[in-house]
Amino acid sequence: IIMDNAEDPQVVKQWRSVIGGACRLLVTAQRGAWSPSLTPHIIHLPQLDRPDSLRLLAQNNEARAEDFANDGSANTIAESLGDLPLALHCAGAYMAHYALTPTQYLNELRERSSSLLHDSLGDWLSEHESLPTDHTSNVIATFELGYAKLKPQHPTSDLQPPTSNLPLQIFHLLAHCAPATPLPREILSIAANVDDDKKIIDALHALSNVGLVTLDAELRPIIHRLAQEFSRLRAAVPDDDATQMENVAEYIAHEIVKTGLPQLMAPFFAHLQTLAGRAEARDSQNAGALFNNVGYHFKTIANYSAARAAYERALTIDEKIFGADHPNVAIYINNLGMVYQDMGDLPAARAAFERALAIGEKSFGVEHPQVATFVNNLGLVYWTLGNL
Repeated sequence: IIMDNAEDPQVVKQWRSVIGGACRLLVTAQRGAWSPSLTPHIIHLPQLDRPDSLRLLAQNNEARAEDFANDGSANTIAESLGDLPLALHCAGAYMAHYALTPTQYLNELRERSSSLLHDSLGDWLSEHESLPTDHTSNVIATFELGYAKLKPQHPTSDLQPPTSNLPLQIFHLLAHCAPATPLPREILSIAANVDDDKKIIDALHALSNVGLVTLDAELRPIIHRLAQEFSRLRAAVPDDDATQMENVAEYIAHEIVKTGLPQLMAPFFAHLQTLAGRAEARDSQNAGALFNNVGYHFKTIANYSAARAAYERALTIDEKIFGADHPNVAIYINNLGMVYQDMGDLPAARAAFERALAIGEKSFGVEHPQVATFVNNLGLVYWTLGNL
């Protein structure tokens, strides 16, 4: 017997008692955890690999699949949809119905503020065909099923102010980190202002049980790209959640820098990069500082070309936001000068340090410790150049 989308353990338990040992019971569900009392053999289905995603996008048409395998736009569509089978099936059916090339469909996706708002991922498919399991073809509705289970069933009265819903709070915070990448729980503890790790774990289990996140062996949450888009669509003030995560990222990056142990950045770095990119996209004033932290880490691990690119990006952002004479600008120019120095481009390093010093003296004052750092760095370059 197959029970499709069976999310309630009690229903599964009842059916198991009915059938006894007469046959096997196969359950498909988004739920991430099941009671040992059910003696389940749990198989976690991995994300589709890209060739299988492209084959599904091509509607299992071998000729189209071969074309899609060499089509950059088709690959970008699969990436944008997070290799989610339902979304890929809907997109592929839509493309085939209207004879769209991957580039044409991708352009339509990009015209929407969210991929989830494209007709193909809504009710379009149900008007033209049905899925074999009669599952809804509306991707938003699929996420809504789990989301609704976390929302209060009855509004609170004026005399009883609403209590914090930690699973939903965490779900909206996760919308801004790197997709498909485990996030250390301590980041969520700081962002949600919850000191008790067990409360964070309970909230993550609640999200996992309704299919909105998955948890790795260390109980770190992993969120799908489209679940993030859904979360941002449902958040009351998504920019507030983004700002909170940006502030936490800055704090954690700064704390890691103070340790002098770049390996501590490893589980966090993909999220720092994602938050920096999204901060830039929404013109957040945190973007420059986030890219500066990205650059610092790259410099620490001797990836100087990546460090230079990150520092240049930070500089461009803050020059635009704060002006060319802002203290942040002086610091980023100084950091860029240090990368030039490490790369052996001493003339560029000297020019950067001289500019940082000029801005710093104006912004901080000539006696400020930060200005002393700029002077020291400039002096080292002069010494290396033999300009004693």
